Amino acid sequence: VQLRRPGGPAGERWHRSVYLDTARREVTVLFADMTAWGFAAEPRPVLPAVDSVLFVVDMLNTALGSNGQLWLDDIQYAR
Repeated sequence: VQLRRPGGPAGERWHRSVYLDTARREVTVLFADMTAWGFAAEPRPVLPAVDSVLFVVDMLNTALGSNGQLWLDDIQYAR
């Protein structure tokens, strides 16, 4: 899960990895647990400046050409 703040060529991003498998479960990602990814002026996300939430599937743990489904349900934001 990534948060993005506009600026620079790719913007500033913070992330937190979440492992997904076939089991349905609730996942909580705390903004305070997110860390800078690449260049970010702040070590933690500046929430009022964030313009995007991204759900990224990388190829570190996913084989090229594989497929699956990701269901997002009952999303809540809280401080």
